[in-house]
Amino acid sequence: MVRRSRKPIPTPTWVCLHCGHIHTPATLRRLTADYLQCENCKLAFPSKKTSPMKLFRRVTTEEANRILTVGFEDKAGTYLTNQKRTGVFVSTRPLDCNEGVPLAAIVLLEIRLAMLEADISDYEWTEEGKSYREWQLPAAMLNSYATVRVVSTTI
Repeated sequence: MVRRSRKPIPTPTWVCLHCGHIHTPATLRRLTADYLQCENCKLAFPSKKTSPMKLFRRVTTEEANRILTVGFEDKAGTYLTNQKRTGVFVSTRPLDCNEGVPLAAIVLLEIRLAMLEADISDYEWTEEGKSYREWQLPAAMLNSYATVRVVSTTI
């Protein structure tokens, strides 16, 4: 009889979607039933093994510099509705002037949002016939749960 070696049971791990730090159960801090806190960057990330949502926003050079240094800021307006709404518009694909983006907004930001889609569903703007999805998220949410990088500086 040949004895087979037993493989050790793998330890489950979670990867912070913000900084890539690898966690074991011993290093995790649970914030809620759905979110954990990274011991490295101190930001929250989903407890379910999921990829971050990839969203986009096109902004001016000045706004991009401000976002990268101090974070997003809420903007308020009625946006062709009868209610005043506040937040930051983001979409599932890069938008251009044909979708209402100002011509001066030449910097494309990629936003990796470490939240579940269900958590942002209340902020979605739905419109029949659009080929993309769009949300108006609170700046505080983006500043807490997202990482941002410049993708391009041309339209």
